[in-house]
Amino acid sequence: MTSTKACLIVGQDGDVHVDALLRELKARDVRGLFFASDADPGVCFVSYAFGAGAPQLTVRREGVTLRAADIDSVLWRVKGPLQGLPSADPDAADEDFRYREWAKAVAGLESALPQATWVNRPGPHGLAGNKLLQLRTAGELGFRVPPTVVSNDASEIEPLFETGAVIYKTLSTPFHSDNKLILTTVVAKEDFDARREHLSAAPCLFQGLVAKAYELRVTVIGRSIVAMRIDSQSAEATKVDWRADQLRAEMYTLVVLPSAINAQIMKLMERLGLVYGAIDLIVTPEGEYVFLEVNPGGQWLWLEELTGTPITAEIAAFLATGQPMRFGCDGASVK
Repeated sequence: MTSTKACLIVGQDGDVHVDALLRELKARDVRGLFFASDADPGVCFVSYAFGAGAPQLTVRREGVTLRAADIDSVLWRVKGPLQGLPSADPDAADEDFRYREWAKAVAGLESALPQATWVNRPGPHGLAGNKLLQLRTAGELGFRVPPTVVSNDASEIEPLFETGAVIYKTLSTPFHSDNKLILTTVVAKEDFDARREHLSAAPCLFQGLVAKAYELRVTVIGRSIVAMRIDSQSAEATKVDWRADQLRAEMYTLVVLPSAINAQIMKLMERLGLVYGAIDLIVTPEGEYVFLEVNPGGQWLWLEELTGTPITAEIAAFLATGQPMRFGCDGASVK
């Protein structure tokens, strides 16, 4: 008997996480359709119809067609595209116009699919990705957050150096336009002074460097919490930013967090309106948990491949049934 369940995944082509999820959904007899607005013309199709009768929605890709009534769940993995500088090239102008039209059409999916389980809804997904909102919310919920200054005024940032070592990280995506990853970097005071005039170009995020015993990558799906310890201090290359050498399998260990931390995490997800999120934490030598950030569309596949932790299956189970397998800590048990 063929299942009537269907899941729509919305994102960008080339995302290996989507390929893994589609395989897991198929194993659960759930039809999956990957809709990518950046696909080549003639690959993905979306149609809305208004007027007589109820509004209609149809999405289609490579012979698979889903209508609004078919779709039980939606995974939203849309990431902001890297935008270049304005160009006088007519082809570039046409491409920019095409992008803007697609963006508006895809944004309409949320209102067209009110009955679906969303992971995450586009509105909260976009808002929660703002690091300023994250830091404020985490602090209000009792998390320790690093001393942080975001500014394009050097005189406002300078006092942070009086508290100790200072790091810089991006306020937006960590990728430069050439796809080079911008890692978290320790900033020497003399380098800051030498470049202070350049800071006025755009607000920058500076934080006091927090001492680490180890770090955590916490993947949350529904009420399930999968926490991975990262022994970032075991190698010089990863002490400031573990992404500098993140494919060392020996760096990761699956752990269970204290119930009080689980409770704070679930409250944070609820306040931000998120169903899925990848949260980064520091654990200090004194055992204190320090919040860094939450990525509403954070990656997980490299952890699964290195450790065998079935995170993809956990997410697919939620998309298929509205409930995870609860492989991770059962967040429903914490208050």
